[in-house]
Amino acid sequence: MHINLAEAYFKNRRSDASAIEKCNAHCVHALLSGHNTGFAAERLAMNLEKDGLLCEAIEVCDLILHDSYALNPRSYLKKDDFRRRREKLNSKAKRQNAETLKSIFGQNDLIRIFENAKAFKL
Repeated sequence: MHINLAEAYFKNRRSDASAIEKCNAHCVHALLSGHNTGFAAERLAMNLEKDGLLCEAIEVCDLILHDSYALNPRSYLKKDDFRRRREKLNSKAKRQNAETLKSIFGQNDLIRIFENAKAFKL
């Protein structure tokens, strides 16, 4: 459900000023719910990067790259994709002296994401 809503809001981003924010919120909810194909994380990281929130986008990549995160093996995305995105974001953040404005995930969120990603099956 959250993935579908995220995509719907993303497609309406030109006609609704708050659509990207809503898309991001549904991506976060999808991750919290255990959606582990990488789609929600990729969309969230791309949106954050486009908004100039490079450190937050790096945080999303770090989440997927964490040893405790179980990316679905049938996903079209692999951890290497997020590793490359993180390297690109890191270089960009260093050039721009980017700073974290607000952490996306709290400690309890991370625990929930890791547990739910392991349990989620396609």
